[in-house]
Amino acid sequence: ARHRWWERVAPRAEKHLIVLSLSARIAGVVLDARRPMNKDSRVRYEWVSAGSPVSFDTHGDPCDAPKNFYHSYGKGRNELGNQGELVAAFDGMHGWFGATAPATRSR
Repeated sequence: ARHRWWERVAPRAEKHLIVLSLSARIAGVVLDARRPMNKDSRVRYEWVSAGSPVSFDTHGDPCDAPKNFYHSYGKGRNELGNQGELVAAFDGMHGWFGATAPATRSR
């Protein structure tokens, strides 16, 4: 039997920790973390910025999404952290996008 790519997600509980260390001298950093999820599956998340505030968007993209499709689970601006549980609204890629403030140039 042929399986869709997102059906390869393990049904058992998994725990992953990702630690990203970025230099405080770098501004305008963009991170995008996603994982394939089946509809109604859940993932708990928590992130913390020990430096610059982060603007973020927790979102999902279904397989074969129509052009300009967009589904957001939540957004925040200038936050130092966030946590919660994401419940997949559909089969597809779900995750988190964050960006620090861009560098400004003084004269």
